[in-house]
Parts: sequence; C-alpha cells; structure tokens
Amino acid sequence: MIVTFDYDGTLTQEKVQVFAKFLMDIGVDVYVLTYRYNDLHAHKWKQNPTNEDMYKVTDAIGIPRHKIMFTNFTDKHHFLKDTFVNLHIDDCPWQISTCRASVLTPIVDALQKDCIQQCFDILREDPKFFELYETRMNNLSKDNEAYDVVNSMIQY
Repeated sequence: MIVTFDYDGTLTQEKVQVFAKFLMDIGVDVYVLTYRYNDLHAHKWKQNPTNEDMYKVTDAIGIPRHKIMFTNFTDKHHFLKDTFVNLHIDDCPWQISTCRASVLTPIVDALQKDCIQQCFDILREDPKFFELYETRMNNLSKDNEAYDVVNSMIQY
C-alpha cells in the first residue's frame, strides 16, 4: 500500500506529519511527491534554492530521501498516472483538479478540516489497509504519539 504526500502546504502541517508517521508505523509505504526542483535544479527556484527545509522535516518523520520524488515543476498527474499509489494528499487546487481529472488515484485536499478523516475513509476501503491497521494497532504502544493523535482525528 502506497500513500504520497505533497510537501509545501501539506506535509508542512503538523497534523499531516503525524498522520504520515502513523501510516509508516502501521506499515504503509509513504512517499513525498513534491512540485519542487530536485537538488540538481533547486537553484532555479530563487525563493528556496535548497531543499534542506524539506529534508529537515522528512528526516524527522522518518521518510527516506530515496522516497522523495521531485516533479521539477511538472504537474503531478504525470507522475501518478499508471502507478499503484493508493492515495495522494495535496493542498494545491490546480494539482488536485488535474490529478482528479487524469488519474485513478484518490486525491484528498490537505486544506480541508477533515482531510485526515477523508484519507482514513478512503484507505480503510482497501482490505490491505484494514489488515495493516488491525494488526499493527494492536502492537503499537498506547504511548505512541501518532496513535493518540490520529485516533483523536478519525472515527472508525
């Protein structure tokens, strides 16, 4: 099971970071799919000529750098098309619109107040997620921050 997250405006939200960590804790394969330039071309984006701010967050969450996909300012639907991604979370209206029109992957708007619930509702329809969720939740420590926060955001 694969879930992709946009970075700017999406994974920069604390609740989304906690959700991404929770998904990884239960065994979901988490990737970042960012509109940013990769490190070889980052200098082209004058507002942020490095990706160090993003790496600081993704390293803290535990997303390996090889799971950060840079579109180099190319629309994300080109990257999601013909993949096995189960869910993509994004905050950009243009990316959301073009992806919804072009790919089968469900897209959730990260700016919606109930975005975590929407994600959970989509994922739990997949038997693989249900199995991961049930198995791993029983094994997660009740002191796990992601466990507490995510369970306070969702209704099962």
